[in-house]
Amino acid sequence: MRTLRILLGCLIAGLVCWGRSHAGLPLPSLTFYGLFADEYGWPYSSDDLVEVDVDGARILSQKLGSANGRDYNYVVRVPYDSGGRGGDYNHDVVAPGERLTIRLLDRSTGKTVLSTNFICNLLAGSVVRLDLSSGTDSLQDGLPDSLREWIWDALGDGNLFEPARVRATADSDGDGVINLDEYRAGTDPANPEDLLNLEIQQVEGVESVQLRFFTVPGKTYRLENAQWTEAGVIVNPARFASHPTGEANLREVMGTGRGISIFVPTSGDPQFLRLVVVPRPSGGRILP
Repeated sequence: MRTLRILLGCLIAGLVCWGRSHAGLPLPSLTFYGLFADEYGWPYSSDDLVEVDVDGARILSQKLGSANGRDYNYVVRVPYDSGGRGGDYNHDVVAPGERLTIRLLDRSTGKTVLSTNFICNLLAGSVVRLDLSSGTDSLQDGLPDSLREWIWDALGDGNLFEPARVRATADSDGDGVINLDEYRAGTDPANPEDLLNLEIQQVEGVESVQLRFFTVPGKTYRLENAQWTEAGVIVNPARFASHPTGEANLREVMGTGRGISIFVPTSGDPQFLRLVVVPRPSGGRILP
């Protein structure tokens, strides 16, 4: 019995020592989120997979989310480890100095659609936004070449396509909105009937107007109020409500792929309103 107790004691001590020797101190996890978009700027399907590798070893795989009602379609939380004794920390975490890869995988073909990698030297607990698009822009004017070709196929004169024939600053479909702004808004720059259109209607019985517009998944919309002063025009976010009698305390709304109604109070001074699509940050952005 005494021998058994000694063996058990050694085994338990060995397990404790083994756990400590194979992991550094755990740190607050790293959070990565953003939008995986195709060459036309539309969010990828939720049927695809988001994978995270550390120095070539897979540590996480999850289904891509939906961008309906928000401006991102993936969130991954990666356990962070302080490192420790060389390469002896756990394999399901990332440690400072290791290469972290985040990729979008087409589940039907098993092929990588989008990927980015970097040496991880982030502060523990960092929240990082990473937006990736599969489009290429040979003219470096903000418009993907695939969208240029789409416009040319629909509206071109039949000659061979060349990227320089379709410029970001041109209004190819003649609807009053340039190609680049339509790309940013998620509308079709080859269709004059498809554009960001704001319908305004007075609401009976209350001092407010109803603003209705069609929204695109992954886009964020902001209502702005312009005021003319002696110093010039000042533009600020306008406040609105989600229903006619609601408190006007909202400033932005996320695209859902459907029409959205918002309500703006009409009491007080005259208002000059405009609806804008909030641009997404390019590349990576670390949030405080």
